Amino acid sequence: MSQIPVWFDTDLGVDDAVALLVLNRLPQLELKGISAVAGNAGLHHTFENARNVCHLAGISIPVYPGAERPMFVPLHTAPLVHGVNGVGEAELPPSPAPRETKPAWDALYEAAEA
Repeated sequence: MSQIPVWFDTDLGVDDAVALLVLNRLPQLELKGISAVAGNAGLHHTFENARNVCHLAGISIPVYPGAERPMFVPLHTAPLVHGVNGVGEAELPPSPAPRETKPAWDALYEAAEA
């Protein structure tokens, strides 16, 4: 059975952390990359959350920084649902993985080309 390549675009909060963990365990899917965008929390939180969840789960997939805000409307985060940091104020151990600096849209384009 061949695997389906998947790119996980996320505003990583509590719900997306669970989705990432489940996605990583599905044998029919091959996780190619992760882009973190602002949404449930600001990009500075969602980017680190995605990196840190990957580290905790042993997922060795690059996480790329994406959009800091929506294109056409103001950013509205969800601190009452996900906490200010996006993961219910949990303090996750920091990932030692190198910080990707390539913009997510470029990394996604390159993955799609490959």
